[in-house]
Formats: sequence, C-alpha cells, structure tokens
Amino acid sequence: LPAHPPSYPVEGRRDHLFKMFRPEMVAQSVQPINADCFTAFAGTRAKQDNEDCRNLFNLLRKNVIAKLASFLDLHADSDPELDFTLTRQMHRHGVNLRFLGMIGRHCNSPRLKKVVVGEMAARCIKTDLRKRWRKLLRSGQSTRSDILRAIVDIFNDSLRKGDESTAFWGVDGTIGKLMHAKFAGSGPLQGGYPTWRGACDLEFVVRRLCEMCHLELEGNVIELYRNRGSIVAADIKGYSERIKTTEVMPRNCFNAIQLVCDSFQVTDVVTKKQMLVQARDDFERVLALQPNSPNVLSLAGDACLMLAPLFLFFEARQTLEKAEDYYRKCLCLRPQWKEILHRLGDVHCEQAKYTRVPETSQRMRVRAGTRYLQALCFEWELNYAIRQQKTHRLDHLLQLPKGDIAAISIATSSFTQFESIDFSTTSEISAGGIRRSLGKRSVLTHMDASGCVNFKDSVLSYVTSRAHRTLTSLNISRCNALGVEGMSALSRNCEKLRTLVLDHSIGIEDTGLRAAFASLTALTHLSMRGLPRVTNHSVIFVGKYVRQLEYLDTSESTQVSGTVLNEVAQNCMSFRVAKMDGCYTVDDVPCITLGRANVTLEEISLQGCVRLTSLAVKGLGKCKKISSLNLAGCIRIDDMAINMLSERHAFPQLMYLDLTGCDLLTSESVLTLLHLKPWLKKLLLGRVTQMSDLVVNRVGKVCRQLEELSLDSCIGVTRDGAKLVAAQCTKLTYLSLANCPLVEDSVLETLAVKCRSLVKLDLSGCRQITDEALIGLMRKNTSLTNLHLYGCPKIGNGTLEALAQSCPLLKTLELSISSTVNDHGLMKLVTGCPLLQELHVTNCPVVSNDIKDLIHNQLPWIKAHF
Repeated sequence: LPAHPPSYPVEGRRDHLFKMFRPEMVAQSVQPINADCFTAFAGTRAKQDNEDCRNLFNLLRKNVIAKLASFLDLHADSDPELDFTLTRQMHRHGVNLRFLGMIGRHCNSPRLKKVVVGEMAARCIKTDLRKRWRKLLRSGQSTRSDILRAIVDIFNDSLRKGDESTAFWGVDGTIGKLMHAKFAGSGPLQGGYPTWRGACDLEFVVRRLCEMCHLELEGNVIELYRNRGSIVAADIKGYSERIKTTEVMPRNCFNAIQLVCDSFQVTDVVTKKQMLVQARDDFERVLALQPNSPNVLSLAGDACLMLAPLFLFFEARQTLEKAEDYYRKCLCLRPQWKEILHRLGDVHCEQAKYTRVPETSQRMRVRAGTRYLQALCFEWELNYAIRQQKTHRLDHLLQLPKGDIAAISIATSSFTQFESIDFSTTSEISAGGIRRSLGKRSVLTHMDASGCVNFKDSVLSYVTSRAHRTLTSLNISRCNALGVEGMSALSRNCEKLRTLVLDHSIGIEDTGLRAAFASLTALTHLSMRGLPRVTNHSVIFVGKYVRQLEYLDTSESTQVSGTVLNEVAQNCMSFRVAKMDGCYTVDDVPCITLGRANVTLEEISLQGCVRLTSLAVKGLGKCKKISSLNLAGCIRIDDMAINMLSERHAFPQLMYLDLTGCDLLTSESVLTLLHLKPWLKKLLLGRVTQMSDLVVNRVGKVCRQLEELSLDSCIGVTRDGAKLVAAQCTKLTYLSLANCPLVEDSVLETLAVKCRSLVKLDLSGCRQITDEALIGLMRKNTSLTNLHLYGCPKIGNGTLEALAQSCPLLKTLELSISSTVNDHGLMKLVTGCPLLQELHVTNCPVVSNDIKDLIHNQLPWIKAHF
C-alpha cells in the first residue's frame, strides 16, 4: 500500500515508510497511486506520482475526515453501539486510527468526544502495556507471574489518583506523551481537565483495553479498586498470547512448521530426511481435515520439494509429482499467487533433472520458464510500482543452472512474440506496458485494447509503427484519450488493417477519420458505435474508398444519417451486415437503395429508426439473403410492412425477426407471417399490445424451431396459449412472458417438462406464479444465466435456494416487490452462484441493511441494487 507523504522538517524520522494509507482510501483515488512514492526507487514518473499521493493525503485530511466527523455527530446520540462501531466506521471510510484526534476536533457531540478520547486512551495504555511486556521478555522474565505483574501494574497506574495519577495521565506523563506522539491534533480534546483521565470514561477505557489485549477479569476492576485500593494478580482471570497465526494457519501445523525450520540447521542427511518426512505427514493429516487451505497446501508442497533431493531416483520423481499436485491445487484457490508460480517452476526444473529422455527434459524446462514468465506477467500487470519501470529483471533465474537459463530463453522467444494481445480485462495497464508487449520484432496481427485508459495517441502511433506490416485487427473501443493524432497514425501505418473497432471512443472526431478512411482501403469490418463527434463529413469517405467493406455499425452515433448507408450500398458490392440502431434520421431511402444495388446483405438492424415506414421493408425485400431483421422501436411499421414480409418471394431466408414496440401491428398480419415463415428461430413481439391469443396459439403450432421468443406485455396471452408454446417450442433458450397477467404455475410446469435448454427467462409481472413451480423449472434448466422476476410477490426464499443448488451459471437476477425474501435466501444465492454479476432486490422490506452492506463490501464484483 502507498504511504503518507513525509512531513518536513523532522530530521531522522521517516514516517512515510511505515504510515500507510488504508486500502479503502486508495480505492477512492481517481489516479492510481504508486506504492513507492517519495522513495529513491519511485520510478520514472516519480514527480507526478508524488503529487498524486500528496493530493490524496490532502483529500483525506480536509474532506474525508470532516465528512466522517459530521456523519458520526449526526448519529452520536441515536446510535447505542457507537462505542463498538467507531473504529469500523473509520476503516470503512478509509481513515486510519491515528487520525482519531482530528476526528475529535471536528465533532461537536459530547458523547462522541468521550468515546474518541476513551479510544485514544485505551490504545495508549495498550502500547504502554506491550512495551512493559517486551521489556520483561528482553530481561528473560517471561513467566506467567511476571506477565500478570505487568498487567496489575498498568491497571493500578491507570486507576490511582493524586500525584501518581498526574505522573501517568498528565500532559508530560506516560499517556500525555503517547497521545502527542500517536494522535496528531489531540491536544484540544483534553478540554479544561488537568489530566487526560478526566476527559474520558474509565469504564469504557478498561473495557476496550481488555478487548484489545484479550484480558479476562474476575469482576469490575473499578469496583475492586474502589473497595480494596489496589488490583492483585488474582483479579486477572486469564490472558492470551499475542501470537495470532491461528487466523492464517491451523494450530495443528505448528509442530510441522517448526520441524521444517529446524531442518535448515541440520547437516546430517538422514536426520534431515526424517524431520521433513514427519513434517510432510503432519501436513497431510491436516489436509485430510482441511483440504482447501491454501497455506497448508503450499507448506506441504514445500516439504515435498525439499525432500526430493534426499531421495533416490523413483522416490524423488514421485515426491516431485506430489509437490506439483499441491502447488496446482494452491493455484486453483489463488490463481495469481506469484510465489507458488515460482515454486512450481522450481519443481519443473527439478523434474527435468530426473528424466532420462532429452525431449522431456527440455519440455520441463520450457514449462518452468512459462511459470516464471506467468508470475512476471501478474507482477507486471497488477503492481503499480513495477509496471512503471522501464525494464524487468528476472533475478531469481540467476540461481538456475546454465541449461535451465537456456530453457528460459527458449520460453521467452516463444511467449513474447505475440500474434494476438488482449488487454480488455486489464484496463489499468500503463502505456509502457502496452509498448513492451510488442517485443523486439513485432509479429502482432490482432490487438484488443478496449477500455485501456492509458491508450493514447502516442501509444497508438507506436503500436501502428511497430506492427504496420502484420496488424490486421485493432479494437480501441472506450479509449477516450484518442484523438486526431491517433487517427492520423492509423492512416500512415495500417494499410493492411481489415478490422477496426472504435466504439464509444468519444474523443474521436471527423478531422482524423477522413484521412484514415482514405488510407484504410482493405477494411472489411468497421464499428463506430456511440461516437457523438462523428458526422457524415467523415463517414461518407467509407463508401468512397473502402470498397471491400462487409460490416458497418454506426449505432448510437446520432449525427450519422442514412446518406452513409446509401453511399455504402452503391459502392460496396460485398456488404453483408448493416447496423444503425438509434440513428433516428435514417429514413426509407437507404433501405430502398440497398434493395436495388446490394444482393449480398444478410443482416440489418434499424432499431429506433422512427422515420422508417413500410416502403423500407418493401425495398429490403429484394435482398434475398437477409436472415436477420431488427425493426424494434420503429413505431411507423404497420400491417402493410408485415404483409410485404409475408410475400412468398420476399425474405426467403429470414430466421431472426425483432418487432418489439411496433404497436401498430395487428393479429391478422402476424398470423399470415407465421403461416408463411414457420422456420423462424427468433421472434420478438414485446409491447405489441394488439396481439391476441390466436397469435400465441399459431406460434405454438407452427414455429417449432423457435429459439428466442418474446411476448412481453402482450395482454392477449392466456394460460392455454402459453402452455401450448411451452409444450411445442422445445428448443427455446430465451423466453419472455413479462407482464402477461394470466400466466400461472401450470405454464411453468409445462416448461419444466418440455423446455430444458432455457438460458434467459423473463417472468416479470406474472403475479400468480409461486415458488413450487419455479423450483421445478430451475431443477430442469441448470444452464440458466438470466432470470427476471420483477413484481412477483409470491416468490420467496425457495426460489433463491433452488437457484443456488441448480443454477451455478446464473449471472443476472431481478427479484423485486417480495415480502418473503430475507437475508437467509440471499446468502444462499450469493454463495451458490459464483458467477453472479447483477442482483436487483428492490422493495423487499424483510432484507436487512446488514446483508446489503455485506454484499457491497465483501462481493464488490456484484452490481447489487436494493
């Protein structure tokens, strides 16, 4: 973690080397914070990194602490558990406990000030107690009576009055000095009291001290001191040692760990072998009880790796295989554990020594090299400090024999000449990291840098200049830093580029694109979704120069009109796919031009093009190869357009049809379409409110090949019609019966029997369905990934438990307006569905705030809405 900036002038102190930021605070930073700020090895961007770190520290001191104090002030009088939750609230907001003094200075509530001063006092007393313990250990006094004596002394010093109390609690006393050293800004909290004792609650201080030092008392210490005048050792019921390794390592591993440590000091081979064998057996006994403990697995692998050189040939090979098995299990539990990857590479190097076949030995060494490189890549991508360095040194390889170093060089030459690079899942990778990935002699053909925040014009210029001979596919979507210079680099260097994706790169504008399209004449795939600054002035060059274009997507680029599609239709004879969703200026003319001039069109999507009429459908009818047609949201499409779709010679290969939101359609025209096009695989009729039960029955009787069907808000859907669809359309993977109020449990029972390939299911607004029917459906459709149950009040924990048991691939769940869903069901769901990404549980009054906080804090990859 990065440390706080240094405070000058204080000679001899290096607080910035050990006073770290909280991880919650680092997560609030807009800029990545280098963990090596203000050091001699901070990297090439030391000045900028130091400035970012200081800005984050100023944000903590001036904004975060003040806001947290105001929040605590607001709830100080109404929160009965403030004494116990203060430290947790500070950590949740990213504030270190060393800023307790500043929290107290910003607060106004007397109760909150008492709690803050009490917490500081308890921590100062704890520091003094541990200091006394360490002094006893250094002098050799480590018996139980010595430790109890130190505890008794600290209690007596805390509870005494008079001059002795001033010596302990005063400004120049033990607690006063610790307060000044540990908690900056704590001086004004003393108020008008002569010592710190009067400013805090002694009962709270004693309770917190016992909690932090794990002390057990016979009774109330303050009452005992008041009655007797002192505390004695008999009043201390017990204490626990400060060794907390039990949280990380099982206690029954301690003897085995001690044996491994002692074996390093043993020179006798037989004795060392016996100690390691006993340690390995102990680890295996622990693994029989806790098979999924990564720390024990790594220790067992270490013991086997140390044992291998002490055995003969065959026993050594078996021991190495066992070590490899343990390390692989570790990687299954923690995939990016760099140390285990290094040790697994060491295992492969040892295995290479124990093989008699030269080819196998070379393969093992190459495998070791890949493990070392894999660990290096994890370190390269995830560590902010290392990724800023210009070079990466493999110092651990210097300990290998010459043959192993040769194997590493073989692996390096094989694994750095990348033909395909995908950075789409590592958006934080630096510009230097992207440059280094090309290697010395680039053979790159495909690069996906979508979402990379550091992919700027200079990086694109470097990539295109190094890979201009081989690069054929480039995805730079959501790279908002790109601009005119980057597009100019494309026009200069990428004449062989065939695929270009620019989606949502909002910095791109017409100026650079004109020259790019004039040069990229080999393009076959072009996607420009969501580019608000791009207009017809540049995209019109696509039709003029890019004559081999097969795929064009300008969806959501609202300033691009149908003129572009008209130009492409006339000049690109191989044009197959057109997508202009959301381009509301597109009218009938480009569709008519496509029908006249283009015979290769296979897919067209015009969702939300509100100016389209039946003439557009008539014009597209001449394209005999169209298999997919999307007219969702085209509100002027009426029965005449459907009648043109239904003609015998029009759209003979149509398989995917989307008519969502075309509310002018009637049942009669759709019935004719279904009769003449029974081979449809996708039919979406959502929000076409005039559909009657006759259409639903015809779908069930005729369209046996349907894979996707939407009848969302079709109020004519009845129970019998829905059951017929469920019984006959057995190949369905997507089904939407949302807002069909007549759908009930019998429909789901039929679905459970007949449809066992469902992946997405939407039953929102079906108020009559219950848990029993859904449970049976879940058990038969184990590949379900999306389930929508908004507005189903009878659904409860039974459905959540069935999802957890039967649907491990679930990614999205929407379950709202339910009074029976509670914390137990949600815990079952999030633990049983490891791939869950979106969770909507709104208007469920029984769900507590605790489970909401738990999901938000412990499962951050789930986009939860409560």
